[in-house]
Amino acid sequence: MACRPGVGLALAAASVGGSMWYAASNRRNGNARDDEKSEVATMQERTRTFDAIVVGGGLVGLSIARTLALLDQSVALIEAAPQPASSPASSGNSGIGCTGYDAPSGSLERRLLRRSIELHPTLYRSFGLSYNHIRKSGSLVVAWSDDEKGKLHEVLGENIEARDTEAHVVLEGDLRELEPSLSERAKGAVLCPREAVVEPFLVGIG
Repeated sequence: MACRPGVGLALAAASVGGSMWYAASNRRNGNARDDEKSEVATMQERTRTFDAIVVGGGLVGLSIARTLALLDQSVALIEAAPQPASSPASSGNSGIGCTGYDAPSGSLERRLLRRSIELHPTLYRSFGLSYNHIRKSGSLVVAWSDDEKGKLHEVLGENIEARDTEAHVVLEGDLRELEPSLSERAKGAVLCPREAVVEPFLVGIG
């Protein structure tokens, strides 16, 4: 595929196995920034050929482009915003890294969540990190009534079915050690230690 940068597009190269070019709109009030005009003009004179062009530099587009680059493919990533992963969907989401236990059994959502967890260790290693470097806040599924307390083992079973084997039931007396500010009304909980909270914007530019 051939890609010719248009007016108002800055093109910068990054290499991850293959080669990846990022094109982003740099228009402000309809005009390109003055300090980039000469670079844009130069780029307009050249046409590059890529194995793939990914339109959209959100988390999904970045993931696709990175995967292709790791397979030694040359990739052009085109994004309308001044920087990648800055759209509300990518940088303004909750930032919760879910284990997938609360997604419907057999659903595409659960399969994708579990697949992402399988890919995490390789991603961490590519950043020079290990699983132990990643701060995992964990989450508690709290029972607020005797009826909900009786269903905690069902919640635990959903975690096990989702292959979250580290999850376990926390008894009422042990809850305060984990969460001292938790209401006295709490009857027990299931702890999902692998769930994490991240800054979505930093994930995108990582």
